[in-house]
Amino acid sequence: MFQVACDGSCLENPGPGGWAVIVTDPSGKETIRSGGEPHTTNNRMELMAAIEALASLPPKSRGIVSCDSRYVVSGLRAWLPDWKRRGWKTSGGKPVKNRDLWERLDAAAAAQPGVHFQWVPAHSGHFANEKADGAAFAEAEARRDDPNSDPDDDPNSDPDDDPDSGPPAGRSAAPGPAAARTRTPAAGRRRPRG
Repeated sequence: MFQVACDGSCLENPGPGGWAVIVTDPSGKETIRSGGEPHTTNNRMELMAAIEALASLPPKSRGIVSCDSRYVVSGLRAWLPDWKRRGWKTSGGKPVKNRDLWERLDAAAAAQPGVHFQWVPAHSGHFANEKADGAAFAEAEARRDDPNSDPDDDPNSDPDDDPDSGPPAGRSAAPGPAAARTRTPAAGRRRPRG
């Protein structure tokens, strides 16, 4: 069974963001996949991390994805069916934010029925989640001075304030296909905790 941890990070919301996925295969081999965008929101980075978590697995895998985003886990477990039934509208009749990424995540999850998401508290000592957090933060930091980062260019309306979408994720996804890379484990820079 695959063990996966995913996380997203955004230095400001909106601002430079990153996502990361830590995959441990059944033999114990670990792979890190990460990427980001110069201007995005926290929730978009969290969604990209979840999408990439599923995409990083072979077809018909069995596994658990540990994710510290209630936005992602609750969205998959509870909100997504209602949004689809209502034509991608919230219970308040507003368009679902980040629909493009929710549709991609929905398709990726349907293609991996043996993979399940579990919520884990952020910064609680879950080793793989902490590692994903560090890698996602490093990806966001790497985009801090990107000339394509335009603070006036809103990637998806307003940043993560949809009360019908659930609580803010803490860190999240990209406005489009995120630049990705796969690498062997390495220490990433961490943001100060306080």
